[in-house]
Amino acid sequence: MKQEFFGFFCQRLSNLKHIENLEPAVKTGSAASFNPELNILLSAELDALGKYWAINQSLGFPNSEQRVGEFLARHAGPAWSQCSHLDLIRRASAEAKAVRRGHHPKRGELPDPLRQLVDLDRILHEDLGPLVWTHSDISWQEDPSLDFLSQSSKISAAGIPVEWLRRSRYGEILYRHYRSAWLHALDPDPELHTEYHRIWDPEHSPYYLWHNSGRAFAIPTEFILHGLETALKAFEVEIPAGAEIVLRS
Repeated sequence: MKQEFFGFFCQRLSNLKHIENLEPAVKTGSAASFNPELNILLSAELDALGKYWAINQSLGFPNSEQRVGEFLARHAGPAWSQCSHLDLIRRASAEAKAVRRGHHPKRGELPDPLRQLVDLDRILHEDLGPLVWTHSDISWQEDPSLDFLSQSSKISAAGIPVEWLRRSRYGEILYRHYRSAWLHALDPDPELHTEYHRIWDPEHSPYYLWHNSGRAFAIPTEFILHGLETALKAFEVEIPAGAEIVLRS
């Protein structure tokens, strides 16, 4: 039943908050720590909650990455609808580099990465604010939303598929570089900073920092935990009182 289902996940959330307040396993600096218990359990709960949401709503997704990304975009707040300009450029650059080495584009990659990298870089420079291209820390609000990109006539003219853009949405990035890194390798992915960050605002919102002479993307663990709590409450509101929703093995 609804009460038992959400009571179970609320207890898991309470446990995560307790772990968050414990002394980290390893201190790696004034603003960093290594806290595997928190990150592993947080990753697992996000993944599981997204799965139950998709089952309950009879939604099908091509992969777990998109399922988690869509769940967060719909339930966890506006930041989760944004696409990382840094991740877009990184992915396009990596695909163009592979083509230069003689490889053909794989399924799901840009169909013409050499040309589309140039197009994408030009479009982002034209459409994003000048602050994005400076050597300074910037807020997630400087990033474009998936809706903005998918409705862009420039993006359409460049032939860049919406499904390719979607993989750079914050939730999809979180799945690849946070959830998968912690559950499969017990180690944070260097492409996404979650443990090492400064406090951007009271919500510990995502932002870009200038790190080791380059730009890095940070989604602080506190913000991920806040996103889980927000999404859990929003999902609960969707379910009618007395509705049957059960944990499945």
